[in-house]
Amino acid sequence: MTTADFRIGIEAAVALLLGKPGALGRFDVSLEGFWRSFAAIVLVLPSFAISLLGLWRGQMERLPPDVVDVPWLGFVAEKLVSLGLAWVALPFVLALIARRLGLTGRYVPFIVARNWAEPVVSALYAVPALFFAAGVIDAEIAAVLSLPVLVVALHFLYRIARQALGAPISVAIGIVVLDLLLGLLVSETVSRLWPA
Repeated sequence: MTTADFRIGIEAAVALLLGKPGALGRFDVSLEGFWRSFAAIVLVLPSFAISLLGLWRGQMERLPPDVVDVPWLGFVAEKLVSLGLAWVALPFVLALIARRLGLTGRYVPFIVARNWAEPVVSALYAVPALFFAAGVIDAEIAAVLSLPVLVVALHFLYRIARQALGAPISVAIGIVVLDLLLGLLVSETVSRLWPA
């Protein structure tokens, strides 16, 4: 991967988010481009770190005042494992069901666009998390500010499913819901299995 690869992927994702014509055609949808798109997780990490600070602050605020020893490294490791598993969950599950849905031929363009979209979406989520982590806003305001970001993220994935997969509305909505549920399932499962 080169800096140019990262730049092209992000520029294409932003163009797609803004609804620019031909944005989907900017992605490298070759087999090599498919595997390279998974490296976009590197661009998610800075935003993810900011979001972690917000999550950590929220967790600390909910603890009783007498609790002083909370393992920060364990918290970070748990969230990183969740991120990694969630990153590959949708591509894996969709690969299993793509043939039944008649989406096999459009699977690669969808995953490539979805992977490059993730750093853009995570950067949007990081904004309220940053203000919360810095103590500029409280948890309630951060939650309210996160709602429009969630709407944008879900609409973005829906648009990618519609355009990249050429999927009908019902299938595109189903894929958005599947991605959301897989993320929640991964997070909850890792949290329950993670050693305390």
